[in-house]
Amino acid sequence: MFRRRLHGCIALICAGLMTAGSAMASGSLQVSNVLLELQQADTSQGLWLTNEGATPLRAQSRLFQWTQDSSGADQLTATAALTASPPILEIAPGERQFVRVVRLQKGDAQSEQTFRLLVSELPPAARADASGDANASRGVQLLIQHSIPVFVIPQDGQTLAARHRLTSLQPYASTLSAGTDADASTLQIQNTGRQRVRISKVDFVDANGKTTSLTPGLLGYVLAGHSMKWRLPLPHTLRQSGGRIDARLNDDTQSQTLVQIPAGK
Repeated sequence: MFRRRLHGCIALICAGLMTAGSAMASGSLQVSNVLLELQQADTSQGLWLTNEGATPLRAQSRLFQWTQDSSGADQLTATAALTASPPILEIAPGERQFVRVVRLQKGDAQSEQTFRLLVSELPPAARADASGDANASRGVQLLIQHSIPVFVIPQDGQTLAARHRLTSLQPYASTLSAGTDADASTLQIQNTGRQRVRISKVDFVDANGKTTSLTPGLLGYVLAGHSMKWRLPLPHTLRQSGGRIDARLNDDTQSQTLVQIPAGK
């Protein structure tokens, strides 16, 4: 079991011979989807990997079960329920390769199953220079790892496109606490539903209607039956006037109020 930040791209450093100007940012590996959803009847889904660089690219795809623990942290563990095909591949410059996520086991149809597909750029094979040193040309490379959420939707569940518009927070419960840090607040969201909720574009709106952006992009997910906590840059001086915390749920274009904050809190 290991813990990891789960959204966006993660730059990994491949250590080699460090010389002036030797650090190279690859960034050649691109993926076509940022989310995969499988219905109960689906046996597989997939995505395209593209090499936008000028040299051949090697990549590895691995599946992990994704859960959230009682402290509000994401956890990844090995899984036999899904697999990636092919697990390791090489893509020529300007070309692309389709990777399929295949279901190997039937899961609980009553609750959403959650996984992460980690697509990792691998270091290129060492190439010897004129002196015969196989490490001389490697330098230090920044390799990209994409972390893609994979969901197996429960029976009678809905895809993100079908459920993006929520009319209320139920079955989600939100609380805000100041804690011991005067310059931040802690937002906690509990999801008692059968599917995840995605939270983005978190704002503080004061009593006069002035909006302060707290998280302009993705804050994170709360998986079905779990609770998550996030530290928001909301100082006590701003909270004192009262207001509310708004956010967008599941890619809805309209924000919803998560928490009302009385004046003086």
